[in-house]
Amino acid sequence: MPVVESTNHESHGMGHVPLETHLVYVNFYTYEDAKQVRMILNEYTAFDDILQKANELLPTCRWRIFSGTDKHVSSEFKNSRQVWDAIKQTSYYEIRYLEVRMIKIGGSARCDGCYREIFGSRYKCTECSDFDLCGVCELGPIHSFHKLIKI
Repeated sequence: MPVVESTNHESHGMGHVPLETHLVYVNFYTYEDAKQVRMILNEYTAFDDILQKANELLPTCRWRIFSGTDKHVSSEFKNSRQVWDAIKQTSYYEIRYLEVRMIKIGGSARCDGCYREIFGSRYKCTECSDFDLCGVCELGPIHSFHKLIKI
């Protein structure tokens, strides 16, 4: 069962403000692996704590942190408020969890269907020299005359 702790947090000289913390089961997904880590997170440092843990687990590169699983990527986390809101929305039987998809910084491709940066699965044309689609565009009729492979 998760533990909700209450400690004191001094904020910019305004006195003591209660600091809400939770035991959270964080699932870190990469393209090749998944790791579950139990973390005590609070609403002010959750993003930095998750980013630090990602760098400890896989120190060979820098990561961007998204909500998502091994199957899909949702929105990118940019601050602790976004992480905390996601944690508060996700609990099963009062167990807090967070699913995080880590994507390497750099080396990304752009979708030739929607022209956005591709996060998650990329679909490469086997016949064209430089043609890639994101998962959403791959489901549609774009470039349906050639075979695509999932990367």
